[in-house]
Amino acid sequence: MRYVVGVVVGLGMLAAACSDSEPGGIVFDPDVVRIVAIGDSITAGQCSYTDDRGDQIPGAQVYSYRFYLQEHIEAAGFELGVDYDFVGRNRGPFLGCGVIEPVLGNESIVAGTQPIPGFTDSQHEGWPGATAAQITERIAAGIGDPPPDIALVQVGTNDLFVIANQLELPWEPPPELIAGFEEDLRTLVGAIRAMNPGVTILLAQIPPCGFGSGFCDNPIVPMNDSIATVGRELDSESSPIVLVDQFDGFDVANLWDDIHPTGEGERLMAERWWDHLQPVLTAAVAGNSEDS
Repeated sequence: MRYVVGVVVGLGMLAAACSDSEPGGIVFDPDVVRIVAIGDSITAGQCSYTDDRGDQIPGAQVYSYRFYLQEHIEAAGFELGVDYDFVGRNRGPFLGCGVIEPVLGNESIVAGTQPIPGFTDSQHEGWPGATAAQITERIAAGIGDPPPDIALVQVGTNDLFVIANQLELPWEPPPELIAGFEEDLRTLVGAIRAMNPGVTILLAQIPPCGFGSGFCDNPIVPMNDSIATVGRELDSESSPIVLVDQFDGFDVANLWDDIHPTGEGERLMAERWWDHLQPVLTAAVAGNSEDS
C-alpha cells in the first residue's frame, strides 16, 4: 500500500549511526520508498490479549509500534513529498484476535478480520516466537519485488530466552552463547542485503524485560552490546546501518506481560524509530532532488 507524505528537511546526519557514514549518498527510487519491519512478535504487534483461560485482559488492547510510526510519518509535514510503502508478506495486527494475516501463503497464524482504524499500511515481516536465525530462514528467499529500501530490524528477545534457558543463577551468559547470537545477526544482515545491496538498515537494541534484573539484564546487556558491535562492523557507505536504542530509559512498567509493550510502550518505541528514520528519509529525498 502506497502513501504520499512530507518529510521535514533539516537533519543532515544519521543520528546514532554505527559509523561516520553520511546519508547524503542514499538515493532511493524516487517513485516510492519501501520500508520493511523485520522481527518477532514485538514487530508483528499484539492486540486483544487473553490469558491462559481465554479471558480478555482488561485494558490490554494495543497495536504495534508500526501503527504509531505511521502516524509520525503522516504528521511529518509537506515541505518535501515522498511516496512510502510498508512492505512484507504479513498484515496486522487486527482487532479482535490474533497477530498477523499471511499474505503470500506463509505459515497460517489465526488473525482477526477487522483492521485497526487508521492502520492503513500494516504489512510487515514480524514472526512471533522467532529467533534471529529463524527470521533469516523466513526471509532468505526474499519478500517480493521490488525489494525494500529501508529495513527496521529488531530481533533478539527470543534469542534471549533461548540463551537464558541454558543458564543457571545468576544467568551470566558465557561468551560462546553471545558469539552465537552475533553470528546469527550477521547472517540476518546478509540476508537483508541480498534482497537489496543498497538497503539502509535501522538496527534496534532490544528493550528490557520484566522478569527481574538478574534474568533479564545479565543476558540483555551483552546482547545489546553485540548488536551495537555487529552494527559498527557491518556498517558501510553503500548500505548504512543505524543503531536504534530501545533499551536505555525504557520502563518495564510499559510491558504488559513483562515482554511485550503496552500501548504506551509501543508509542515510545515508535518515537525512537522515528528519531532515526526521519533523517534517513530526509537524506533520501534530498538525494533524489539532487539527481533530478
